[in-house]
Amino acid sequence: MEPKDIVRLGTRQLGEKKFRTVLTVIMVVIGVASIVALTSQTAGADQNIKNQFEALGPDAILIMPSGSTHFTSADIANLEALPNVSTAIPVVSGQGTLSLDGYNLSVDVIGVSANGLQTILGSSSAALYNGTYYPDGFSPDAVVGHDIAFASSSDPNLQTAMVGDTGTLVASGGSAKTGSGASKSKIYIPVVGILQSHGSSLVSIDSSVIVSLPFAETILHQQSFNEILVEANSPQNVSSLASLIEVVYGSNARVIDTQQLANTFTSIASSTQGLYIIIAGISLLVAAIGIMNVMLMAVSERVHDIGILKSIGFESRDVMLIFLFQAMIIGVLGGMIGLAAGMVASYTISYAGSGSAGPGGLGSGPHFQVNTGAGRLPGAGQAGAQGTGSGVAIGAGVPGASSPSSQSSKVMPIFTPSVIADSIAVAIAISIIAGIYPAWKASKMEPIDALRTL
Repeated sequence: MEPKDIVRLGTRQLGEKKFRTVLTVIMVVIGVASIVALTSQTAGADQNIKNQFEALGPDAILIMPSGSTHFTSADIANLEALPNVSTAIPVVSGQGTLSLDGYNLSVDVIGVSANGLQTILGSSSAALYNGTYYPDGFSPDAVVGHDIAFASSSDPNLQTAMVGDTGTLVASGGSAKTGSGASKSKIYIPVVGILQSHGSSLVSIDSSVIVSLPFAETILHQQSFNEILVEANSPQNVSSLASLIEVVYGSNARVIDTQQLANTFTSIASSTQGLYIIIAGISLLVAAIGIMNVMLMAVSERVHDIGILKSIGFESRDVMLIFLFQAMIIGVLGGMIGLAAGMVASYTISYAGSGSAGPGGLGSGPHFQVNTGAGRLPGAGQAGAQGTGSGVAIGAGVPGASSPSSQSSKVMPIFTPSVIADSIAVAIAISIIAGIYPAWKASKMEPIDALRTL
């Protein structure tokens, strides 16, 4: 039998039963779309996390106080005196409300040296949109995040704040950890620089007002640092240096090796992706059962036609190929449509969830915070953020208002060639496997018995 005969006979019945064919294809589409959407989202989130840690660099170590510990300038000096330490960057942070150009925005207030800011964000990420950095002395000059300068909700491309504008900042700081009572300061801050959009980040930089360290300590009434970022002189020395710092501080500090944290994230992402694939695989299993059921119905409806084909010289192999071709067509259509549907769904999830997902929208808390269990961790401005389970929540929003950065932070899906090829291949393989038994059953019919069936 010619291949064109297999194609013609195989597609004819699918065309005659259009509605049933469409429903069968939809079952495959759902399974493939689920795999594509879930795996691409997981890959995108994993890459996003890796990019954030790459901004800090492979030689970064985060140190946060624990219990009643206070970090002071003496800790900076002691850390810089340790072997293999390149620099130690202190950070203070709190919350506040900024009135600028008619907009009232809830913001994070970050105090760090200008050089420290560039180290935290990475040289490329910290590039200024325009303006300059603030001086490191006691000065009210401030650099603001991109979402503060583009605060218009109706037109995100409209720049509502310019370099040279002066805003009013009501900053709140002080806690039991810092040794002072909660208080507020109202000051006028000149905007000397605007940062490029940083997006989802370890630091919620897009919605932050960043000032010099001594000025932040004053307006936030901070007598100690919230976090210290230590840079090792080599990535190879990070693990040993982190272990040494743990020995020095013991239970008085939490020491976080960014390499270890990145590996933890990658492990979690891999486990999550495996779970997603299992869930989506169940959808494909249901689709396979549906395909087998439809193919068995097709065989039962074509018993007489099968008898005619075999009586005029078609071999059992030819009959089997006809029905397997039908199953393959269902798999090809379901795989291609499912791939397209999965891509659309994945991008829809990214844009629809950008207002609440990502580090910028996780709630109030520190800029460097690792949540490893239930309870509160020490952090910036407040005592910390409520942890509810294993995982990491780094870079937080601001209480009392939707953070602008949470609106722009998106985890974009990643579609690798292997995901695209595998999704279509799996759809075709599942369909063919599901069609093997019905095709075998059709091929084993005796011509005389089949012709008797009307």
